[in-house]
Amino acid sequence: FLGFTAYYKKNFYRGKILYVAVSREFRGKGYGQELTTYAIKDLFSRGCKVISLETRINNTKARQLYKKLGFKEDRIDRGEFVYYSITKE
Repeated sequence: FLGFTAYYKKNFYRGKILYVAVSREFRGKGYGQELTTYAIKDLFSRGCKVISLETRINNTKARQLYKKLGFKEDRIDRGEFVYYSITKE
């Protein structure tokens, strides 16, 4: 098992990335970025204008990746989760 992503189209203009997971032995090799980029491109190609996701506040590697890919931090919920979104230009 290398990794996986799960995402869906919430409505006509909004997409949601639920999971991006990479096995420990494959981390740091760009697979998380590849999976996330694939999900973003696929959702935008299906007509989404905004894609959202969330992660735990202590998941610093994921947070760095999402910012690198252009996601903007929307809010922090009770100090546990960080919510992000990206808008199609």
